Amino acid sequence: MSTENADIEAMVATLEAKRDALSKAIDGLKSFLGLSGDGPVLPGGGGSGGIHSGTFYGKTIPEATKQFLGMCNKVPQSIAAISDALQKGGIETKAANFSSMVQTILRRVDNQTGEIMRMPDGNWALPEWYGKRPVPKASRKGKDASDGSGEPEAETATAS
Repeated sequence: MSTENADIEAMVATLEAKRDALSKAIDGLKSFLGLSGDGPVLPGGGGSGGIHSGTFYGKTIPEATKQFLGMCNKVPQSIAAISDALQKGGIETKAANFSSMVQTILRRVDNQTGEIMRMPDGNWALPEWYGKRPVPKASRKGKDASDGSGEPEAETATAS
């Protein structure tokens, strides 16, 4: 039986070595994706490619939001997460409620250009993540978004 025990001990040692190698590989992938063992974290949780005090300096809120969402590994983000990241990244504001201002601006972008879209759960995402091209929300609803007046062209042509 001693040879059987030695074989089993050798198999245990081999499996433990493989487990350790897999754990290291998993930890490396989690680190690359910006994940910790406790779950997802915002970019900038300490890595070299995260959000620093000058990441969004000189950018508009829509530009900075698109850049931030691009850093989020295709995970839609809440207004609170976006506004916190923008302020951490150097967006300066005197607004009493920065989150509310960001939400207003993002809704305007969603309605006018569609470059940032609001998900049904209220989080924000980039249309490219879903294989879509940016489409203004007004066009998605069937309205004529080209003139901004909300009136169909046929009515203005017959009024002359």
